[in-house]
Amino acid sequence: MKGLKCCENCNSKWSWKQTIKKTTTFDPAMICPYCEGKQYQTQKSKNKSALLTSIVVFLILLISNLFDMSLAGALVLLPVSIAIILFIYPYLVELIRTEEYINFFKDKR
Repeated sequence: MKGLKCCENCNSKWSWKQTIKKTTTFDPAMICPYCEGKQYQTQKSKNKSALLTSIVVFLILLISNLFDMSLAGALVLLPVSIAIILFIYPYLVELIRTEEYINFFKDKR
């Protein structure tokens, strides 16, 4: 599928379903279904995913306020927002061989 990222080890592209399955676990290491090499999601990719989720939640709140929806009405939009996030999310995933962490104390030289 166009847009899905490939394994850093074997350059095989993961399908949408494989990407969802691998990224919805608590283990940050994702095993490539083709070469069985460990992969990790890049920090940039994690940031994009968090931004996507924030935007979708913001849009739900905005829509519910614009149309003066009740809480129950806004909760009806929840499955729609989850579907949107799940559809787009695999296209934002980027893989790398080593795990990255947020560096709050960047060396300024």
